[in-house]
Amino acid sequence: MTERYTNNVTGSPRIVVQTGKHEGPLNITVPSADDVGLPPDRPAVPALVASVLLGGLGAFLAMLPGWAGLLGVLLVVAGLQLAGSGAYWIWRSRRARTAVAEDRLTARAEALRDSVRGLYEAELEQAGADARSAIAVRWSVPDGVRQAAGAGDFLRDGAFSQAAELIQSVGSRRLVVLGGPGAGKSVFATALAARFADAEPDGPVPVVVPLAGWVPARERLLAWAARRVAAAHPELGRSVADARLVASGLLRARRVLLVLDGLDEIPAKARATALEELNRPGSARLPMVLTSRPQEYADAVRDAGVLPADAAVVELRPLVTGQITASLPLADASPDPDARWRPVLAALEADEAGPLAEALASPLMVGLARAAYARASDDPAELLGLRDAAAVENRLLERFVPAAYADRDETGRAEARRWVGFLAWHLRENDENDLEWWRLDEAVPAAVRALGPASALVAAGAAVWALGYRIPHRFWVARDVAPHAESVAAWALFPILAYLGIVTWSQVAREGWLMPPQRLRAPREVRHALRRRRLEKQESGAAGNAPGGAGPGRFFAMPGVAVLLTALGIWLDGPLGRFVAASLVLAGVIVLGRFAWWFSVASEPAEESGPPGMLRADRRAALALGWDHVLGQAWPLPLLLGTPFLLALRWEDRLEPAPLVLAFVLTLAVLWFGGITLSAWGRFRVAHAWLTLRGRTPHDLMAFLEDARRRGVLRRSGGGYRFRHGALRDRMAERYVAETGRAPRPPTGPQLLAEWQSMLAMQALCLLMLYLCALPGMDGGHVVGFVRWFRAPPETADRAACEALRREVRALVAVPLEAGGGRSGCAYVEGDPLRPAVRVSLDVASDPGMPDVSQQGQNAPTPNSPPKLASATAREASAGAVLSSQDYTLGIRSEVSDARMGDRALYLLDRALRASSHYEPRTFPWPGPLPPPSDERFRLYDARRPARTVTGPAWTAGDWTRLWALPGLGFAFRGPVFEQCVRSGERWYCVRPEDRPDGRRTGPFQLEVGQRPCSGPCPPPAGAGWRRSDASTWYAERWDGHAYTLDVHAVRAGKSLEVRVATTDTRADVARKTVNDISAQAAR
Repeated sequence: MTERYTNNVTGSPRIVVQTGKHEGPLNITVPSADDVGLPPDRPAVPALVASVLLGGLGAFLAMLPGWAGLLGVLLVVAGLQLAGSGAYWIWRSRRARTAVAEDRLTARAEALRDSVRGLYEAELEQAGADARSAIAVRWSVPDGVRQAAGAGDFLRDGAFSQAAELIQSVGSRRLVVLGGPGAGKSVFATALAARFADAEPDGPVPVVVPLAGWVPARERLLAWAARRVAAAHPELGRSVADARLVASGLLRARRVLLVLDGLDEIPAKARATALEELNRPGSARLPMVLTSRPQEYADAVRDAGVLPADAAVVELRPLVTGQITASLPLADASPDPDARWRPVLAALEADEAGPLAEALASPLMVGLARAAYARASDDPAELLGLRDAAAVENRLLERFVPAAYADRDETGRAEARRWVGFLAWHLRENDENDLEWWRLDEAVPAAVRALGPASALVAAGAAVWALGYRIPHRFWVARDVAPHAESVAAWALFPILAYLGIVTWSQVAREGWLMPPQRLRAPREVRHALRRRRLEKQESGAAGNAPGGAGPGRFFAMPGVAVLLTALGIWLDGPLGRFVAASLVLAGVIVLGRFAWWFSVASEPAEESGPPGMLRADRRAALALGWDHVLGQAWPLPLLLGTPFLLALRWEDRLEPAPLVLAFVLTLAVLWFGGITLSAWGRFRVAHAWLTLRGRTPHDLMAFLEDARRRGVLRRSGGGYRFRHGALRDRMAERYVAETGRAPRPPTGPQLLAEWQSMLAMQALCLLMLYLCALPGMDGGHVVGFVRWFRAPPETADRAACEALRREVRALVAVPLEAGGGRSGCAYVEGDPLRPAVRVSLDVASDPGMPDVSQQGQNAPTPNSPPKLASATAREASAGAVLSSQDYTLGIRSEVSDARMGDRALYLLDRALRASSHYEPRTFPWPGPLPPPSDERFRLYDARRPARTVTGPAWTAGDWTRLWALPGLGFAFRGPVFEQCVRSGERWYCVRPEDRPDGRRTGPFQLEVGQRPCSGPCPPPAGAGWRRSDASTWYAERWDGHAYTLDVHAVRAGKSLEVRVATTDTRADVARKTVNDISAQAAR
């Protein structure tokens, strides 16, 4: 026999096919990676290569002035984004390959089988459908319904207990189960899944997936099913994204039997598309069970024009009188159940076609009847007086919840009905059947969901505030918004943008980054996991393909590496040292990530005793390993929460152990708190608190849900809860709407952007936060100059010369303050009032050779000339030079006479020009410090005299002031820099204070000071509201709207001192500081 194989592949080539010898034509169809929701291949390597090229070109252009430099910065940003995208694509591809590895899929499939087996058995017991109390429902092949050609010969009639035999008899493992409203389709599907998992331990794992919420036109079946399976069984992976990858791999390998419950629960227009989706290549051979109502199924088949491929069709039959009478007293726990139900049973046997028999023909109503009249005091005979089947059904639905809470008073029953109604309304509005506690935050607005991460950002801001970092004003990109601020508090830079980023995160990154419920591993489990991982590596020879690829030795060696890197960075200091010390962040992230990887694992409902146990386990995991939840989040969040350490690396004058350790500890604390807020338990607590404050849930929601489960209102479904039936959920939701008047709303679930959009948004926000918070002033000025109201950036040489002058001017000015030098230069003045006033300015002009009338009629130096002295006096000097077609003029003005003032100007100009690579340095010796001042005010002022406070604060070292020694007073004092002080009689009047050097307006301020001889106590004039400060000092403060006046009367050395300050209310502290200094110095 000749064997011939033809490979005709259509669609994505990323498929894995296993075949054996086969005679005749062989057609193999497997789902592609894109069909099941696996990430598609991306050009990661070309992106990395392009990022290097763009980054290199941008770095070269960034060194140029003007628009070329701005273009270079933009290219560098684009290169960084490409590099981040390429690295993310490589990481995601590696993670996808690891998630769908054969050995991992096998292990996850076995764990999933064990989980669903116990889970579905528990659900059947709670629904009253276990072996002891199950309603005797039968099924058969329906009349008039076409069977698919590939259905073959299967079991065509059977009982409820034969559900597993039914699916086993269908060779294609594809089955459609029809049934009317309340016929028990969901319970039958659960029983089929539970018993099939026992019957075929090596077959596909049955997983029940409600179809409600699926939009076939928008999402492929397998991609949607992978998302739902991962949400229902988060224990499949380390995160929601990892669990989805595992579920996608299981679906692609056909290791899952999808039990799709409720075709009738999706919109009518989408049902035909859903059937077409079931027949698509990749889905047509997938093991599947589909439940639906008969008419909805027939309409979908007619509209689609196709039958589900190779699927057998059966229908659940209505209950007959004998089945009803046998089921009603079956689960009754009263002493004499037959006596209680005898009137109802007699009525059923007497009129088999009556309204009671018609209503109880569905297992749902039989179950509701058993639950509604479960108490011995309830009399089911009241059903006999209802006139039709609809009235019987309404009575059972209305009575069910009140009967379940009959032991509570009227207030308790009303509260329970309201809380249950809200939960039912939330599920119905979102097309959901399962209430999972870790998804409760989808019931609150996005802004509320962001409160948890926002509180972590507040903690980060508090940590930065505690560290006390302030960014100098010249480095802040938006300094024109606050032109008079000397510095900007670092903690105040990012809250608004960060909060917007967190709101974006709450919408964009939820599905891919949120952590499922976790639990802590015991140390013995960790040892076993490490040993098992090591054996798997030895057997597979692929140590680098598994998560946590670093061995235990390297894992525990990483803290030592981090300590060594930190010590090396402290020793080196400077840019290189800071870069090396920054490696501590990376090493710490690796250590913490590896540590959390081995000591935490997704929790399973069976292991944790259901949802309450899962909640407690996740709380313990969050409190112990909270930072792990942050390190796995989208980029901006860990970056923002790590701001304290980044600022320490950027703004500490020297890298020393004490501040670095403090910053690292605070950063770790912030990351831990942020991880708690992002954990499943933290998100649940935020949402629960909001809903409780709004009166929509009880204070102890988990206890209420467990109580509702025990009362039969809810039943457990995986790690969540589900209403006893969809009809009960809808009835409670309708009643809640009627009582509260709430209108229907769109679902509040996450609205996901496309992957490339979310990646670009996250990276752009990341780079913006990094620039604003940690790297201001390090961009060369291009972005700063462009953003600052689109003004042209100063030339590179100007900026370099000003920076050099700022460093050198300290030899002449003890406390240099930057004054308004304009766009074409810079200026610095002395900020210490105890030293003589000095001003040093550097002006730059772009047209050399033009006459400069400010230089006493002399022309500027010729182009490309070295520094030359233009003019010099004992108090002023000016020097000029031309370099690179720019005219530099440096001026000095001092109130101290110095014969070498010109030499000082030449020296400072030479030092400033050395910042340019085109300048040839000259040798100008430094003339030394300025001569001591001869002004009397420096002799009269006693800086060591203790403050004699009258009221309010005193002057500090950083306050902008001037020493004043007014003739006739006999002392000097610190006060604002007035334009003039005039004397009138025995009083001095100082008015019109000058603006600060940085241009900040000082506002109106008037000072009056006078002395007169005094003998005796010399009390103040009467009637001014005086208050005594000490035995010889009185003061009076008055506010008149925005006007503020402070009067002081004091007796000093036999003289009466009278001071009055009039200013605005915003300058009251300046008035108090001036008066306090006058009071202290006048006591000499």
